[in-house]
Amino acid sequence: MKKHITHYLSLMALCLSYFSFLFVITKPVSAQPTPTSLPAYYSKITKTINNQAYLGGIVDFTVTITLGSPKKGVVIEDIFSGGGKIPDTDFVAGSAQFNGISITDPTLYANQLNRVHYLFKLGDLDSGTYTLTYKWRISPNLGCYSSPANEVHLNATTINGHLSTSTVRFPVKCVTPPTFPTCPHVDAPVKVYYPTGLHWIVGNSQLQEGSDVVYSLGSNNYVQCFCPTTGTNGIQTNWLFIQGVAHTVISNYLKQDWISVPSGASFDLSDQPYVAKNSSFTCSQ
Repeated sequence: MKKHITHYLSLMALCLSYFSFLFVITKPVSAQPTPTSLPAYYSKITKTINNQAYLGGIVDFTVTITLGSPKKGVVIEDIFSGGGKIPDTDFVAGSAQFNGISITDPTLYANQLNRVHYLFKLGDLDSGTYTLTYKWRISPNLGCYSSPANEVHLNATTINGHLSTSTVRFPVKCVTPPTFPTCPHVDAPVKVYYPTGLHWIVGNSQLQEGSDVVYSLGSNNYVQCFCPTTGTNGIQTNWLFIQGVAHTVISNYLKQDWISVPSGASFDLSDQPYVAKNSSFTCSQ
């Protein structure tokens, strides 16, 4: 019996430490609410995402808080799940605004496994509707079309548990590369043309025999059309110039099966970095 009592007291101590962390050093925020005529017991929080999320990109969140009566020590818990850990996925410092007024960055409560947990300590709030906006940076290491979740909880010192909860789940897309023309009929200036011979195809360790033509698309981008000596199974290679492109964008391309080529010089292109991607086409007879 004594063992069970000791275990119960330990659990109570853990809960008290958590809630004391939530509400200690809470600072009031100077923001006027939009008046509301809702019942005094009414409390609601709603979260929305305002733009498409891309790997390595920034997303904007809006949290709407509605209170039917004044609440003391209001804290908003913001939890990002399934997006990795800090520093890959993190709150963007200096981005938080409460009713259009910049506020102090939230307090980091936990950063473990696939879960990042922040606390916005808003202080004592009158009844009415408030808007909290802020930004998160999305990890570049997620898979294309992964679907992380971001949830918020509305808490107050006088209430045990959450007053209200809202969760938004959203797809994270990879950056879309530019559109390339399709071989064999490319309406662009020819950079090099070899009617016969052995040629390197990016990603292929064996020289390929046949005809090879490279078209210049401008901005150091190219499309290569290779047709073998026998058969009609051609290989199109799209060459995308990436000098000066952000690392997060390049990571997006690599996740979409593009191949990193540090220098295009070995392929009769400029001595600059590229990403390249092969596809098939039918050669003209």
